[in-house]
Amino acid sequence: ASAPESAPPSAPAPVSAPPSPPSAPEPAPVPPAGGKSHGRKVQWEANGSGSKLRELSAEAAAGKLKLRKPHHKLEPSPTLRGVMKVVYPASLGLLEAVTQICIKTIFCMLDGCLFEGMFDPFLTGSWTSSCTQSKWLWTYTALFAVFIPLTIIWLKIVYTRFEISTGIPIEYGTLFVANNICGLMFFQEFKYLDKGWMKPVTFIGLVIVIFGVAVSSREKLPFKLRCLEPRLRSKVGPEVSEDGPVFSLRDP
Repeated sequence: ASAPESAPPSAPAPVSAPPSPPSAPEPAPVPPAGGKSHGRKVQWEANGSGSKLRELSAEAAAGKLKLRKPHHKLEPSPTLRGVMKVVYPASLGLLEAVTQICIKTIFCMLDGCLFEGMFDPFLTGSWTSSCTQSKWLWTYTALFAVFIPLTIIWLKIVYTRFEISTGIPIEYGTLFVANNICGLMFFQEFKYLDKGWMKPVTFIGLVIVIFGVAVSSREKLPFKLRCLEPRLRSKVGPEVSEDGPVFSLRDP
């Protein structure tokens, strides 16, 4: 008998693909501060793939959503910027001048009361009768208490918006001129200028201070003083900022 025929070889079994790794869950979004999103209701849901943020707009659902125009930062004109660069420090100087006038008035009144009481042989209390009953003393004391915090607040506002190197000359110049004018007008200090050369020197000093205020308020040095600009720039190095190059002192 013949040998039985061998069966044909079977085809190899297909190799199964390796199982795909499980997908990573979506990162949970960070909720906005306070649970609010600029007038929208925020609702959090949990599902199989992780947390999901769904924003529901009540205004859009009610059909009352209004489109807002994009906010653009307004830049002042060069003329307005130049005017405000003088007005802000000058107003601060005037505020400080009023505060100093109140202080001087209070101490002049107190000095008058003390001087009058010192020559009272029986010390009957001229201090009590003349000072404590004076409405002007309490009025200027109240004004002084009001102007002190206003000066501090306005000082912070002025030098937050403007450079100190530009504002201080204008502030101190305005303060000096206002103090001299008020002293001559209200406190009659012109009586102490008994010599002939004192009054001209005083007014010449006022003119020099006003000229210095005018020069410090300019963007560039006037007239022949512009020859000093290259020397000043050679001592500083440029630094780049958002508003443009800023010059700062170089290390020696």
